[in-house]
Amino acid sequence: MRQFLILITLCLLIGISHTTHSLAQNTSIGIKAAPLWTNISNQTSGESMIGLRFGGFLTHSISTEFGVGGELNFARKGGINGANQAVKLDYLEVPILAHYFFGEGGFRPKIIAGPYFGYLLQAKRDGKVMETYAQEDYGIMLGLGFHQRLGNKRWLYADLRYGHGLAEILPNSDQSNREISLNIGVSFPLNLPN
Repeated sequence: MRQFLILITLCLLIGISHTTHSLAQNTSIGIKAAPLWTNISNQTSGESMIGLRFGGFLTHSISTEFGVGGELNFARKGGINGANQAVKLDYLEVPILAHYFFGEGGFRPKIIAGPYFGYLLQAKRDGKVMETYAQEDYGIMLGLGFHQRLGNKRWLYADLRYGHGLAEILPNSDQSNREISLNIGVSFPLNLPN
């Protein structure tokens, strides 16, 4: 599955490279933040907890309907385990997402989908640092959202995402990250010299 996600990511990046002649006009950068409702799958009597995500992004519009974006985020995931212990997993996370936009004008609904990859920065269980958690996380993200024009090529955006982890966060445990997030951000045009 990991090789499949890497293949999808490479295909999305190749799509961007074939349209570099219009990079400055069709690329935007931005910042975003999100609360996460996160849990760990396949736990006995585990519960969700509130986490967070914040970071930056770069999106390239290949056409008026389709774009590809990459993000660099800090993400706190985890959950409450069966022993009522808070498990907090801090990741450096890189989603690569395809964006499909509907309509034209100042309000643009969208669908997003793509893989994400994460590197574990720190794992804590009830405040104690744990070394047993896997260093990498990966999975898929799916979502619905919109862009609202704020001005000349400036956009406010919001999306509701579901993140489905595919990597085991503990070796031989069949446990992985799950999340629902509400992402809000602002984007600005990227003006590169000719």
